[in-house]
Amino acid sequence: MGCPRRAAGRRPRSRRGLVMVQRRVKCMPGKRSNCAIAHVLDIVGDRWTILVIRDTAILGKRSFSEISASPEHIPPSTLTTRLALLVCQKLITKTPVAGGPGRQYSYELTQRGEDFLPVLVAMLQWSARHDPDSAVPRAMRQRLERDFIGVVESFRSLARLSHSEVVHRASGRIKLVLR
Repeated sequence: MGCPRRAAGRRPRSRRGLVMVQRRVKCMPGKRSNCAIAHVLDIVGDRWTILVIRDTAILGKRSFSEISASPEHIPPSTLTTRLALLVCQKLITKTPVAGGPGRQYSYELTQRGEDFLPVLVAMLQWSARHDPDSAVPRAMRQRLERDFIGVVESFRSLARLSHSEVVHRASGRIKLVLR
């Protein structure tokens, strides 16, 4: 299953690695340059994509409605586009969920998506060091400083668990269980 192709005779609207044509999304084949950082930014360098990966990988959110309920309030059309990009780039998978009303899908990280986890953990560590108001808990800050690779591996294990095994809800907040 490939990414949808552009309809003949239609002019696409380009948007950071995407081409939008009548609600269709296509992976952009070209690169701006051979710079490794520019390549990563072409995929995840917008305002929302890393947050979608965070929600899927770290917070254990698996459905469109769970991801859209994030405190950043990603607009539904933007979320649809970002999920399609991440599926097209093989960072997440999209699996139909049987038995629910309407069309429902489950989103999970692929191996390629898991390989992005050290970048997310480095962002957590940077924020914990440089933002005094960061939501990174004190215990996580300490663990990031003494065992960065262990935190990455904990998140990698978390990303492989089912939704019910990952998230414990208490007073409306999500707690992560890290060994």
